[in-house]
Amino acid sequence: MVQNFLWLVAIAFLTSSLGCNTQPTGGLVEGSLTLNGNTVSGNAKVVLMNMVSGAAAAAPLEENGRFATEEHLPPGNYVVFLVPATFAENEDETAVPKPKREGSNAVRDVSAIPRKYWDEATSPWSCAIQEGANQCNLNAGQGRA
Repeated sequence: MVQNFLWLVAIAFLTSSLGCNTQPTGGLVEGSLTLNGNTVSGNAKVVLMNMVSGAAAAAPLEENGRFATEEHLPPGNYVVFLVPATFAENEDETAVPKPKREGSNAVRDVSAIPRKYWDEATSPWSCAIQEGANQCNLNAGQGRA
């Protein structure tokens, strides 16, 4: 009887401790957005959506044209598209950089991105997500760069 009780306690301890140290599975994504080689920034988010499983994540577009997901995504193929960030998400609307037109690395406003990239049904961008770190660089006018 005591031996059975000790086995039950050991199994309960092992079962409860297994969930305590689990690492998130899936992949994180980071990348950049360019238009004709120029950095793109503005009040938008980059969305990655798996059209089979429905898994998705949105990453804010930073001033330097970079984005990174905070959520781990299950491995698979994802359609990538843009969505406007809401006014409430952008604390200071004046913080959005103004487009610079001079130089080869000029910053372009996200509003210059063609309309097809703003819809999951028409965006040609895609990204294959694997476990761990993933890079997904996007160039408007092309598919995945």
